[in-house]
Amino acid sequence: MYGLSKSCFVVLGACLLTSSALGGGFYDFMPGSGTAVFNITPDGQVATGVADGVVYRWTAATGAVAISGADWNNTFTAGLSNDGNTIVSSMVNPASGKQEGAVWHPGSGWSFIGGFADGGVDDSLSTAYDVSGDGSQVVGLAWHPNYRAEGFSWTQGGGMVGLGRPAIQSSRASAISRDGSTVVGFYESDTQGVRQPVRWVNGGTPDLFLGESESGEAMKTNSDGSVIVGYNWQDGVGSRAFMYDGTVHYLGVLPEHESNFDPRSIANAVSDNGIVVGWSGGDPFWGDPEEGFVWTAQDGMINAHSYLAAHGVTVPGNLLLNTITSISADGTTFGGQATDLNTFQASSWIATVPVPEPASMAVLGLGALALLRRRKRA
Repeated sequence: MYGLSKSCFVVLGACLLTSSALGGGFYDFMPGSGTAVFNITPDGQVATGVADGVVYRWTAATGAVAISGADWNNTFTAGLSNDGNTIVSSMVNPASGKQEGAVWHPGSGWSFIGGFADGGVDDSLSTAYDVSGDGSQVVGLAWHPNYRAEGFSWTQGGGMVGLGRPAIQSSRASAISRDGSTVVGFYESDTQGVRQPVRWVNGGTPDLFLGESESGEAMKTNSDGSVIVGYNWQDGVGSRAFMYDGTVHYLGVLPEHESNFDPRSIANAVSDNGIVVGWSGGDPFWGDPEEGFVWTAQDGMINAHSYLAAHGVTVPGNLLLNTITSISADGTTFGGQATDLNTFQASSWIATVPVPEPASMAVLGLGALALLRRRKRA
């Protein structure tokens, strides 16, 4: 869940350089396209994603290049390796006629990874969501014939290995740390059917790290798996963004939404220096649309406009930054989705800041965690 529809992913069509080269800037990609930045390499030099069922890869030298045909029904994710030369997504394999996770490399194109030995369900075998930093390990979900899915890890040498699922429900591996040690996603409750945040560490058993009764989803992890972000659904409160580093820390909601009807938040990604990004807002029906947020140990949660302005980046006045979906590992490059307030059309955007925020987890450990908003779980 990124606060986006299935079709709202990446198309990149403008020049993106590293933050050190740019010194900070804002780039509005393809106004009216309904897209959002989905994945960025650690240094911000390569980006990828999906729009209208097409996978795109972007570099400063080539711009946005379509690397797949259009597949509206199946192609809606794209993971990216550290060097930008391995991309994973999902599409129909022409040889099998079934949806499969797929891996792309420059020069060789797409190869397909199949599914579990029991054959999948209907025309679906597997969906790839993410890839490790070295490009060797793919994670996602694959189907069993009983219409239940299971998170998997796939390597060229070891093939597809199931990570475990509930007895009568499903699981999904949504993201993997860049060092390949930690996989995160959701694990559905057998009793209630709701999603629960889960991690798998070094190929171990499923760990419901927030607790056996907590619902929500783990969305992303930092490069070594030591920090996980996502959302926890709390009774009477709604979704709340969390950061987990061995202890769960609830990040609250944007202050400007606290007194509005049904405020909520979701954390989508975290940098290696402890910057968390996502969205917060209330019920749009009551005039309280989602806004992208940046959370740091120093300042807590602030909206994306304020954060970028404080770092010398000017956002066009006609744009509302609805969400931040991705952040580079170095904390200098952000991507997300915006709404043009004049036309009410969606746009994708990337912003770079000249200096990364010094919000390291070491700083957090020295007392800055006192700035976090903590909420007792129901």
